[in-house]
Amino acid sequence: MPAEKDLAMGAANLFDVAVDLEEMGRRMDAAREQAGLTVFELAVKTVIGESLLRRYLRGDTEPGAKRLARIAKELGVSSDWLLQNTDNPQPAGDVWKKGKSPERRANPPTSGGAPFEEMDVPPRQKPRKRHTG
Repeated sequence: MPAEKDLAMGAANLFDVAVDLEEMGRRMDAAREQAGLTVFELAVKTVIGESLLRRYLRGDTEPGAKRLARIAKELGVSSDWLLQNTDNPQPAGDVWKKGKSPERRANPPTSGGAPFEEMDVPPRQKPRKRHTG
């Protein structure tokens, strides 16, 4: 039984990615200074509490994916650079902007008729009230 438990624990840790939180904090802080923002200004722009943002900058805690993406966007760097997955701080661009791949933006579908923006879509109707007896 102990061998099975060890195997399960090893499998659970197989996909863990080690992130040096202090290095991430140093990179965030350097990019913040480069952008000419105070901690307070960055907190306001990213809608993250100032005290929590300071904990990220000190390397005390790791931001979630959404917060990391907001911080990276405001600082003009890639989240991969903050996570130390690359040495290039430049973001890749707006490849996935508005949820569309570059291929879809370059070649919009033509078989569906008019583009969505040009379609005559009726206004949303209010839901009916249910009468309870």
